[in-house]
Amino acid sequence: MDLHKHSGLRLLYKRSSLYIIGVLILFTCIGILTTIKPAYRLSSEAITEWTSDINSSTFLYLLGIENRAFQQAVPEDHKFLDFPTTLFRIATSLKPNDIRSLLGNELP
Repeated sequence: MDLHKHSGLRLLYKRSSLYIIGVLILFTCIGILTTIKPAYRLSSEAITEWTSDINSSTFLYLLGIENRAFQQAVPEDHKFLDFPTTLFRIATSLKPNDIRSLLGNELP
């Protein structure tokens, strides 16, 4: 009985420490985002620029994952997301299959 009580107590400590660490990380991120200079803050223009190269059917697919009503609007010929490629395109604004994006945008 004593061993079962200690394992339950240990599990409670693990869970509560994870919650506390999660809350601390959340508050730290919120503090960083609210105290940075306005020039470096995340703006709607930055988000629009990052997502301008992504096809609109991709957004419908992502909304359809959350709400099934949006799945009816996804075109039949829509291929599923290639997450590494999409993440790479958002992070670097380079198109992996188009060498002109590297030559025109990134190289001085």
